Amino acid sequence: ALTTRSFYPSRALPSRIVRRFSSTAEDKTKKTTLTGSCFCGGVEFTVSTIPPPNKPTYCHCESCRRAHSAPLYQIVYIPEEAFTLTAGDDLVQAFQKSEDAPVRSFCKRCGSRIHNRLPKKPSMGIGFFPALLENSVQQDLPAVFRPIQHYLSHEAVLNLDQLADSLPRN
Repeated sequence: ALTTRSFYPSRALPSRIVRRFSSTAEDKTKKTTLTGSCFCGGVEFTVSTIPPPNKPTYCHCESCRRAHSAPLYQIVYIPEEAFTLTAGDDLVQAFQKSEDAPVRSFCKRCGSRIHNRLPKKPSMGIGFFPALLENSVQQDLPAVFRPIQHYLSHEAVLNLDQLADSLPRN
């Protein structure tokens, strides 16, 4: 299991974790529907692997780090029709810092981020967070949801040389 220590610059991720989250060609044509929820369980959703996602990513930008209180986070942008809110629509609240910023939606009861939208890039669809999927799924994400890049890596606060993956740093 990932530990908090794994994210600090002095520690590299174990190779078994890196392999688990490396993108491969497997299951890219198989439709799978997965369920997720916020921390309190009030907001529930499903995501589908078909149609395929747009650039599953580890993001390192300052805006996302601050919004998630984390040194990086994983997001998968999927077409709108691949995301369905199944419970707690009344608990979802959106926040947008400026007109150019992402619209970040969260559970107003527990604060969990539910999804993002990019107003300037509507073709990206809706960005969901695999960390909200059921625990059993997080250990073996479908290949299409595994990150394919470190986005805005020049803004990273982690020492990315310590991450033993082969993902491009963009």
